[in-house]
Amino acid sequence: LVGVVEEELLQPRPLAHEVLLFPSDEARQKLCSWIGSATTTLECCVFVISDARVAAELKEAAARGVAVRLITDDKTALDGGSQVFGMASAGVETLVDPDYELKSGAAPVPRHMHHKYAIVDGRVLLCGSYNWSYSASARNNENCVVTEDVYLVAKYSAEFERLWREFKAAAPLSQQ
Repeated sequence: LVGVVEEELLQPRPLAHEVLLFPSDEARQKLCSWIGSATTTLECCVFVISDARVAAELKEAAARGVAVRLITDDKTALDGGSQVFGMASAGVETLVDPDYELKSGAAPVPRHMHHKYAIVDGRVLLCGSYNWSYSASARNNENCVVTEDVYLVAKYSAEFERLWREFKAAAPLSQQ
């Protein structure tokens, strides 16, 4: 048994599992599978979520007892078709970026939370240009890289925690 465990631990693991290229229903299904694979935590930091199928995966994860946290943009949360409030009502702990402007010289500049990534169980990173919308999966040229690269996962996790602390003080939609 020790030999089997040692062999498994010494085997190099691939850093990049796959690249999802959109538009593609297959890529959308794979993204949903990665979201659905969460067993402990799921941290999502995405500009927009209007794809009902992706939102259903997040809600199902929360219903299974996965600690799901979502950070999104305040303006896109109010867009028609947004799934944000439904997810917050279903137990997904949800924060939006504060609705304020950064000062740039004399003129204020609008600020958006424009990231597009998720971290599954603290070990798998999904990131790229892909907005979590139906049009992104069905019509747009988008990408999402899936990786277990420890350095990248740590950097994105740290950014998630930084934003979570900053935005939690400003405007929570739900609190578990």
